Amino acid sequence: MTPTCNKTTDFLLQRFRADGGQPLSVRVAFVWGDAAEERCEITISRGVARLSQVSNPDLKLFFSSYEHMRKLLMGQRDPFDLFMRGEFRSDGGLPLVFPVLSAFSAFE
Repeated sequence: MTPTCNKTTDFLLQRFRADGGQPLSVRVAFVWGDAAEERCEITISRGVARLSQVSNPDLKLFFSSYEHMRKLLMGQRDPFDLFMRGEFRSDGGLPLVFPVLSAFSAFE
């Protein structure tokens, strides 16, 4: 069973580091699953991350599974490896990808 957005939001907000997110002002959609059917949207502004309903996010991060997203954000998977395997991609907002991943402690 795929985790609900509430559980995922809790995970994302626990992972968020204010010092990593302060220079960011961005709306991010974390999307996962075979048909990208699951998503959580987070807004980062002034060093604070919060759940939001974003109709037009600045950045979409797509993961083939919740587990890949979780492991990447925990620093257990390499984003380049996931990208090369087709298990992680973005919608083209490349300048934002690594600052956003860093804000969620992906590179501890």
